[in-house]
Amino acid sequence: MRQKLTEVVGSDRFCVNNELDNKYSPRDTEKVVEEALHMVGEELPYSLATSNCEHFVTGLRYGKQESLQVGELWLSYHFEHFDKQIHAIIHSHPRKG
Repeated sequence: MRQKLTEVVGSDRFCVNNELDNKYSPRDTEKVVEEALHMVGEELPYSLATSNCEHFVTGLRYGKQESLQVGELWLSYHFEHFDKQIHAIIHSHPRKG
């Protein structure tokens, strides 16, 4: 059964995110809908890091799964870890002077 987005979300807030349009070319709407309809009823695997809802929709829209949220989280985690390592190195060597 096809429904408009506004019918599905009702009074809940939602945001259309096409942030990757400048990186990838969006696929034809008909192709996206056709692929999505073929998935109706399927149980898809879920992984926060590699197969979340953002991966799902970017896979449909662009033909390539990508999650900016996961990328930002990964960078944030590694930057914080790197920062702690640098801090430990700096403070483990006494300053001369």
